[in-house]
Amino acid sequence: MPGQITIQPEPFEFEAESEWEGEAVAPQTSPVRARILWPALGFPAVIGPRRPPAESAMLDADATRCICVLLLSNRRTGLSKAEAAKYLRYVPWAERGRRHIPPGQPGSFAEVELSVRNDLTAKSFVLPGASSDGYGQLLAFGANRDGENGITVNLAHQVRNFYRNSTPYLHEIRVSEEASGRLQDGLYHLFWNMRFLMSRCRRMKWRCCSANSCLGVAGI
Repeated sequence: MPGQITIQPEPFEFEAESEWEGEAVAPQTSPVRARILWPALGFPAVIGPRRPPAESAMLDADATRCICVLLLSNRRTGLSKAEAAKYLRYVPWAERGRRHIPPGQPGSFAEVELSVRNDLTAKSFVLPGASSDGYGQLLAFGANRDGENGITVNLAHQVRNFYRNSTPYLHEIRVSEEASGRLQDGLYHLFWNMRFLMSRCRRMKWRCCSANSCLGVAGI
């Protein structure tokens, strides 16, 4: 098996292909506020991209082979691949304080390298057969076409309630196995690009801490 890439976060205050985002979801002009839920503190991800890579990240790869991100956003009509490419970034763990990388620079992904799954029904991620209890809801993502090697998490009701007014909509972003394989063995940090949000935050008089809390952090 090729060398592994570990996703470790820093502390911070299966489906058919048709269910994934395609050309139907157009990018919007307003900023995308988001909170990365997974990878999460205490729940790192370790991936081992194959050579040659799988053709389809959404069907042939899984959370053990490519970068998978579960996040909340303010995009009610769905997150587009163009928007995911605009905001999703990575840096080596030693540079984890960085909050902005321009498009096309090292640490960014091209739109064609990403797949996005949108939870437009509020049920797409719910684990089949699982019921919600008093603490949270079991969600499943990251699996291949056979439902293998996915991630199951219990998303606490308190977390959903905390972000309900700002970033209530669930999405999964997958980076192609080929693009994931560009990262050399080591520890990395995933983040949501910041500069696109800050001027908007100032104009709308959002609290700075609210803008920052939208940026989930993880390392690869």
